[in-house]
Amino acid sequence: MQRGQEEDRAREAKKAAEAEAKRVYFLTQEDPRRLSIPKEKRIRMLQAVTRKVVSAQERCESTRRRNDLVTAFIRATFGYVNAKKDAARHAVLAQWVLEQVPLIEAELIHPEVTEAGPDTKSKKRKHVYKRQIYDPEKKKNRKVSSEGDWWFIEKGGDKVWF
Repeated sequence: MQRGQEEDRAREAKKAAEAEAKRVYFLTQEDPRRLSIPKEKRIRMLQAVTRKVVSAQERCESTRRRNDLVTAFIRATFGYVNAKKDAARHAVLAQWVLEQVPLIEAELIHPEVTEAGPDTKSKKRKHVYKRQIYDPEKKKNRKVSSEGDWWFIEKGGDKVWF
């Protein structure tokens, strides 16, 4: 929003400088009373107004270029923000995995045997290991279970496999 306001102000300054240049041009070149102004003064007036117009145009272009670069930078950082969030989640997951190793080893010695779930094709009994981990993103505990070699988190009754 601030960048847009700066660009608007620069555009308005450019328009004002161009309007002033038209007024000075009329006074020094087209006005029937222009000869009452000495030639050297008319030249200085035109030079001064030309400098103002050029300066306003450069300021406007510079502001536009800077705003484009800021926008490009912001867009380029979206991937960084997402990667940073992913890294935080992976750190939590890695810590959880390390905490689960002793539990898994213990369960391999004394596994809990449960019925096959309704979504499985086979009616064989499978080993299902269930644990809970804290999900800092959602600020609540999540059920983490396994069936065979696959692990899943239960979210709203759905299984998210990993």
